[in-house]
This record gives sequence, structure tokens and C-alpha cells, in this order.
Amino acid sequence: MLKPNILIELANLNDIDEIIDLKQKVYDEMDNKEWYFIDSIDNKYLENILNEEKGFVIKLTYNKKIIGFLIIILKLKEDSNIITYSNLKDKVKYCAELGNGAISSEYRGNKSLQKMILEAEKLIKNNNYKYILSTVHPDNKASLNSQLNLGYKILCRTKMYGDKDRDILIKEI
Repeated sequence: MLKPNILIELANLNDIDEIIDLKQKVYDEMDNKEWYFIDSIDNKYLENILNEEKGFVIKLTYNKKIIGFLIIILKLKEDSNIITYSNLKDKVKYCAELGNGAISSEYRGNKSLQKMILEAEKLIKNNNYKYILSTVHPDNKASLNSQLNLGYKILCRTKMYGDKDRDILIKEI
């Protein structure tokens, strides 16, 4: 159960600056920067996702302040790394990706990530996708276990995002 006043909602264009600020704050606080890839996640990237309906962003708010987010990419390309490494080119039109996400450190530990993923899964399923993919650093046990506990399976381990280790996870919905 989420704490009172914590809500899961869809983000919009007005939320982009706050999401970017949170992403940077979470990255700056991390001991192991290898776990979190943020280089290409900027205002233009998020505007593109939201404006062109290439996906959506779920936000976690507390008293109207964004304390977490999860980017979902719906229109993956055959040549995207996650599709290539997972060997799903023939099923790309049925694949969605749980992209970049973060939760402010003071609000972690109450299964907020899992709750955002479950909300994303409902929306993804309603859009007729069959597979959800994601990437997690193998040593990031909290994120990895959150997804494994929701039925995601490790498909493979590879190098991504500038030669960083990543497990690619998949869930059939």
C-alpha cells in the first residue's frame, strides 16, 4: 500500500523539468554510477516520447511533488540494442520497454517501483503488446528483485550503454 498522499499518475509535458531534476539528483546520490544510465535522457528525449506517442511516463507524486518516474517505450525499432541483444527482431511490434526510472532515496523501500511497473503493465497490455523488456545492472539487487518478483525473467547478460553490464529481462503479458 502506498503511503497516503502518494499517487501514481501519467506524466505530461509540464512534468519534464521536474523529472529531469529528479533523475540527476538520484544519479548524483548513487555510490555506483554504473548502475544508472542517464546520458540520453533529457528534455528533448522526453518531449519526443510524450509528443509523438512513442510511449508514456508514469510519475510517483507526494503532495504534488514528483518523487519517482518510469519511462515506457512503446515503439521500439528493430535495430535498437534491447531488441538486437534479446533476439526479438521478429516480434518487435509486440515489445515494449521499461526504460529509465528512478525513485527519490527518501521514498524507497515501500515497493513503489513494483507499483509503478504494475501500472505500466496495465497500460502496455491495453495497447496489445505481448512482451515487456527491461535492463538492470546485475549488481542492482533492489531493482532486479523488484522485477523478478513481478514475474520477469533474465533473458541474457550483455554490454550496453557504453560497455556497461546489463541483464535484459522479459515478461510475457
